[in-house]
Amino acid sequence: MGTVPQWRNKCAIAGGFFLMVPLGIYTTWGSISVYVLSYVYKFHGISTGLRTSWEVPGFVSCNIVGYNIASFLLKYCQKRLLLISSISFSDGSYILAFIALKYDIITLAVIAVLMNGIFLGGVHSIVFAYITDWPESKKGYMLSIALSGVTFGPSIATPIITAYVNPENLSPNSVEGELMFMTHESVLVKVPSMCVVLGIMFLGFHSTGLLMINLHQNLKETSGSKESCYGSVSSHTSEESRYGRTESNGNNHVIIESVTPEGTETRRGSAFQQLLCNSSFYSLWLCNISRDVTAILFYSYYKIFGQNWIEDDYLLTLVGSFSGITSGVFRLVWGFVLDRYYFKTCIVFSFTMVATSMLFMYFTPILNKWLYLVAAVYYASCRACLLPTLANSSLIIFGQKDFNKYFGLLNMATMLIDIVIPILFDTLLTYFGWFSIFCFGSSTLIFALVIVIIICPDGRKPIQ
Repeated sequence: MGTVPQWRNKCAIAGGFFLMVPLGIYTTWGSISVYVLSYVYKFHGISTGLRTSWEVPGFVSCNIVGYNIASFLLKYCQKRLLLISSISFSDGSYILAFIALKYDIITLAVIAVLMNGIFLGGVHSIVFAYITDWPESKKGYMLSIALSGVTFGPSIATPIITAYVNPENLSPNSVEGELMFMTHESVLVKVPSMCVVLGIMFLGFHSTGLLMINLHQNLKETSGSKESCYGSVSSHTSEESRYGRTESNGNNHVIIESVTPEGTETRRGSAFQQLLCNSSFYSLWLCNISRDVTAILFYSYYKIFGQNWIEDDYLLTLVGSFSGITSGVFRLVWGFVLDRYYFKTCIVFSFTMVATSMLFMYFTPILNKWLYLVAAVYYASCRACLLPTLANSSLIIFGQKDFNKYFGLLNMATMLIDIVIPILFDTLLTYFGWFSIFCFGSSTLIFALVIVIIICPDGRKPIQ
């Protein structure tokens, strides 16, 4: 067999990056939410939705549904065909959003948001399917490269949208409870066409990624050799101990099949039953819930929260732009960390950074607007490490073969919580103010961290 052209493989990994960029629309929402909600509030008089952060959890929930649907369809459809279909519908949703806002069809706007979330979830699942099928051993690094596209997206989309919609750097001039909105005609008239601008940008990223990701030379298919569940990881071993069968993945050694004290294997049920009996699933589930809480808090409120003390729309836009760039860099660096240290260590360190930076961020806009910019960007960058950490931990614990299915179930388990979070945030904000939301977010991270330390396997090799 000839030498595999490495440039093709590198281009394919970059393709995963470009395909994930449009998924960053939910992070861009933190900036454009002021424009959209101000538009709806002025022209439709709908104030109910303005008191909650339903948009981000609604999008995330639909994204999870789309991820699982695509994971199921991958058994019966070609990846490329499924990817093209998902791209077409997700980018087409921006045209629906334009029509909905332009002609006052609010129901259609809701459908557009749901459709965008579902089909971007499909793209997410298919990109993961491509990467986990590739034979390279550095899965954590490749997952981080692809996921960094999500964070780089806002660094491009946010300043373009702000410059288009609000070129005069106007500040909100209407107060509704704890929130502030705009009534400037020059700003609101551009909100519908803003959807078209976003759709064109994301179609460009999707098309580029689609062309590049299929350049990879999949050695699993061409070599005919059987790969281990972690790809061609160095010194992949299987060993028996009184703790059960374990598999080695570099520094990580995880018990994947339990054995009774007498040495007799426990009855093997269905894959779903085995998942429910795995304590690691619940610890990762709690981690995923806390990750969603931090995402909803930041991407729904970072601009609206800052506007209470900072009258500078451009500077608040820079929070989304800079956080996208630094988050992408953090994820690339974190990919190296994930492949070199125990996954439990990575969880503890990343969650500790996010919990502390969240509380610090609350006090900064009161002191200085530039300090808020630095604190918010640092918080977003630390938070960007959470998703690749949980994805890599799931890959190690559950194995490559069923990764997409189990990781999808892990995300699906957070959907009910995502529905409750907006109600909880609304209540806390109404009766206790902004500080209560930041305290709640930090508390969920600390609680999940304690559970991980107690019940999640630490990756060390068990005693013989």
